[in-house]
Amino acid sequence: SKLAATLRGAGYSKVPSIKAPNFMIKMMGLFDREAKGMVPELGRMISYDISDTVDSLNWEPTPIDKSVLEMAASISK
Repeated sequence: SKLAATLRGAGYSKVPSIKAPNFMIKMMGLFDREAKGMVPELGRMISYDISDTVDSLNWEPTPIDKSVLEMAASISK
């Protein structure tokens, strides 16, 4: 995934290289509360239109790659 590639490119070597198949998450959902909460989100693509916020506040959102790397640095401290 793009997230994993960004982290690996920044030197984080313990990033998973594969993703769990949907059927596995559904099966885990039978026994695990956290997995059960993810099941309704499987296969959903979510996008948001933030153009009104950008225009109204004259704001520029932080690029996702930068946010991901800052989050990883914060967690690994």
